[in-house]
Amino acid sequence: MTGSPRINAEREAILALAGYRHPNIVDIVNIWIEQESFKSICYIQMELCSGDLYHFLERRYNVEKPDPLSELEAWNIFQQMMKGIEFIHSQGLVHRNIKPKNSNRLYDDANARSSLHVRPR
Repeated sequence: MTGSPRINAEREAILALAGYRHPNIVDIVNIWIEQESFKSICYIQMELCSGDLYHFLERRYNVEKPDPLSELEAWNIFQQMMKGIEFIHSQGLVHRNIKPKNSNRLYDDANARSSLHVRPR
């Protein structure tokens, strides 16, 4: 199905990412485009995540009972994000919207890892 040039470009970037596997990039499970009247909508089904970094930090820095990250925890999250960014750059892609709400928290074997939600714009 064809859409606008912007939707087609985003779809191609997302399809390129869908074939890659990296521990710090959220896996893309499925992608589809629906045409509605005068617009195309691109849907992306991604790996289930337990939440985003923004809400994780919000809970940790709760005013009533703060539990700040240790330097080691903060460094670990930062390193994981940088590994994800380095990977997408090595594939010729740019994220363009890096923020805590686009950094998801994944859990496997009770270990948390940060993973970027890659959404080309």
